[in-house]
Amino acid sequence: MQLYPYHLADYMCRVLRISPFRYYCDILFETMKNEQPYDSIPNFTAADALRLTGIGRNEFIDIMNKCRSKKLMWKLNKSIAKDLLPTQPVDFPIEPWWGVCLVNFTLEEFKKLSEEETATIDKICKEEANSYVLFDMKIIDDLYKRGLVYFDVPVYTD
Repeated sequence: MQLYPYHLADYMCRVLRISPFRYYCDILFETMKNEQPYDSIPNFTAADALRLTGIGRNEFIDIMNKCRSKKLMWKLNKSIAKDLLPTQPVDFPIEPWWGVCLVNFTLEEFKKLSEEETATIDKICKEEANSYVLFDMKIIDDLYKRGLVYFDVPVYTD
């Protein structure tokens, strides 16, 4: 129920393949499965979850009502709530100075890439500075929604 550990994003996203979107969907699902109220999610966690999933208090209540309307199914199988959660993150503003980083993807995922996506991934690997503005934004957005890249917000002491 904690805020996503963005300071560990390199390991969480790249190695474990747990994006902030998936992390918050899991929190929302666990809350629904345990039939806890939306208020049991800490405020900062709920705000970040809303930013990435589009599910706030009203959407959470709506999903819970849909689940409870299937009375017997809900009692036997709480996983029906997972089907009502979003499958992709909502569009949110991405600052041009954010870094674009790759996850460790499989050979199967690599084979499914288009030529433009492969060229973009090669460019990400070769560039020293990987600012979002240096790449084709539509391709990066598509790769992000498929979980193949993540964003790094650089923080400097100055």
